[in-house]
Amino acid sequence: MGRLTVAALALALAAAGCGPQLTTETESVPDPDVRQVLDRWDAADLAAPRFLPLGPLTSWGPEWDLPMSTATLYDGFVEPAPGVALPAGPQRGIIRWPGGAELDVPLLTARQALADLQESAQWCPGCQGGAPIRLTGAEPVTAEILTDRGTATVPAWSFTVEGGAVRITRVAVTPGGPGDPSGGARLGPRYVTPGPDDRTLTVRFQGRAEGDGPCTADYPARAAESRYAAVVVLSEIRTSAPGSACATVLHPRTVTVTLTEPLGRRVLLDVGGRPVRVERR
Repeated sequence: MGRLTVAALALALAAAGCGPQLTTETESVPDPDVRQVLDRWDAADLAAPRFLPLGPLTSWGPEWDLPMSTATLYDGFVEPAPGVALPAGPQRGIIRWPGGAELDVPLLTARQALADLQESAQWCPGCQGGAPIRLTGAEPVTAEILTDRGTATVPAWSFTVEGGAVRITRVAVTPGGPGDPSGGARLGPRYVTPGPDDRTLTVRFQGRAEGDGPCTADYPARAAESRYAAVVVLSEIRTSAPGSACATVLHPRTVTVTLTEPLGRRVLLDVGGRPVRVERR
């Protein structure tokens, strides 16, 4: 994970000596880490077979018929029902792309795929409440996943759910490539949309609320670029009142960043070297 540096800058924001004193805290990612990410991609053999997903690895269907909301799934609040042992399944499988390209890969067991789902909580990790989603079984299937080489047919697990007809699907393959699979940043972009010039990027992510009161934050953004990749770097300038606790509630946020050159066919990465989903209009 990219190293985070924290510098506290005290700002007296109380008006006429009244009201709480607010402080700002800045978190950023050091440039050397970003350069290492770009260097890994520039040195990699990008023609070598690899599975680099640009879309979500978890899906569900045909309709959500559970009493809890889909946020329960996105928070990773999913577990096997009592007494349910999830299967191991095949040890290897094939990823297939249109045009005939194939990649033989080791597969995750259903329990390992579930663990990946739990660890990839998107909205508010650790903020679960109420009843979890309980799984009653799993079977091997395939899923259509957007990758850096187009949409691929990928081995996956389809989980049956207690109390509903909905099935939850999770990819059974660990993404690979020159990025660091253990890297990344808490301030990572979720989706990025290039503008008509292919240089202006709209970055969507989860963060603190917008504003200038306690428990809010600003998010300056910049980009680092190389021949084969670009990295979006988000900094966080947090505002808080001494002695006050801010609830761990994340809000949808949007910022823009401009590249020096059009993104083109370059891969867009977070600071851990993992591809970020690019939605072109």
